[in-house]
This record gives sequence, C-alpha cells and structure tokens, in this order.
Amino acid sequence: MEIFFSLKLVLVVEEILSHMNEKQRFIFIAYYVERWQQKEIAKELQMSQQAVAKCLKKMITELKKVMEDSNPEIIRFRNSH
Repeated sequence: MEIFFSLKLVLVVEEILSHMNEKQRFIFIAYYVERWQQKEIAKELQMSQQAVAKCLKKMITELKKVMEDSNPEIIRFRNSH
C-alpha cells in the first residue's frame, strides 16, 4: 500500500509542477527537494522571505486541494495511519 501511495503522490506532484510557472517550480524544488531555506531562495530570486513563504503556502494549499479532489484513496490512507 505504501508503494501505491508513494507512486500516486509522485504523479500528483508532477501534475502540480506542470501547472506552475518557472519561479514557482524553482521555489517548490529548492525548498522541498534541495532543502534550501526560505531566505536562500529569496536571495536567489531577489524577493523577500515573506513572499517566498506566501508562495509556498499557496502551493501547498493548492496541492492539498488537488490531492483531496482527485485522489480520495490518498486521503483514506493518510487518515488511517
């Protein structure tokens, strides 16, 4: 079941990334994959740390909504563990 969950999650994240603009993809990957701090991302993109935080929060809200709308089995799995 965990492999199924992981595969579905990867597919959902790929779908979400495909709808992001270049800056959003950079922020998402830098923060969640490469583990940069928000202040490092902000410096690289010449924006405030608060703007990076806001962008991340918006992306996570959208990701959760898509997961809940299109993948109810992920929600059931998450709630059962």
